[in-house]
Amino acid sequence: MSTEDTKRLALDKLLLEIKDNKNKSINVIHNWLCEQSDNDLFQNILKKDKTIIDAFKYCTEKARKLAVSNCAMVEDTTVYQWIVDYYADDTIVIKQNKKTSVHSHSQITPTKPITFSSNNEESKGKEQLSLLDFL
Repeated sequence: MSTEDTKRLALDKLLLEIKDNKNKSINVIHNWLCEQSDNDLFQNILKKDKTIIDAFKYCTEKARKLAVSNCAMVEDTTVYQWIVDYYADDTIVIKQNKKTSVHSHSQITPTKPITFSSNNEESKGKEQLSLLDFL
């Protein structure tokens, strides 16, 4: 496969990955990748388990490790090298976030019925609760 074919396939793959992307940093990475001419980089981009979103996550983790007082400043050239390293190194695996489980309201059972009192005829004879009842 020619260098141009490899680049075209890699860029098509990247376009599919960022189709619904709204992250400006990922767009910057994408634009930088589009300007490259390194055939090895494009071959690495074509690897099934490598994505631009994971490349971004890899860079943010690297920057987080360099942070002092929750602040990190990293030169563009360093970040771009991290991107190349991510795509080239098959041992780099990005952990996917686990989704938290959501419980339905039907699983919650009240321990005490709550009734509110008002001054109308309908509420006569019903118990009025105090805020202290909940303590």
